[in-house]
Amino acid sequence: MAEVEGQLTSDLYPEEAEQYYQDDLSVIASGRPKLGIVELYQMASGEKRWVQTDKVPYRDPQGNVIGVLVLLKILPSASKRKRRCKTVNVNIDS
Repeated sequence: MAEVEGQLTSDLYPEEAEQYYQDDLSVIASGRPKLGIVELYQMASGEKRWVQTDKVPYRDPQGNVIGVLVLLKILPSASKRKRRCKTVNVNIDS
């Protein structure tokens, strides 16, 4: 955490920063969440993984949008999905 604290999104993700910013502005302006955004994300290790991102308005006690909460779920790799599909097929055929 210490290595990213205080850094700008554009410092950490220069190629994606503008899209992240536009998504955040959209959530703030509309007051509506953006759910199920699937995108390639660079992990701290440098590895790129597919993730599903949800962006939800963060409201103060009066209901005003004062920020955006971002929830990120790492999606299973293609090879993992293939193994799961094979397992499901075996179970169905059994």
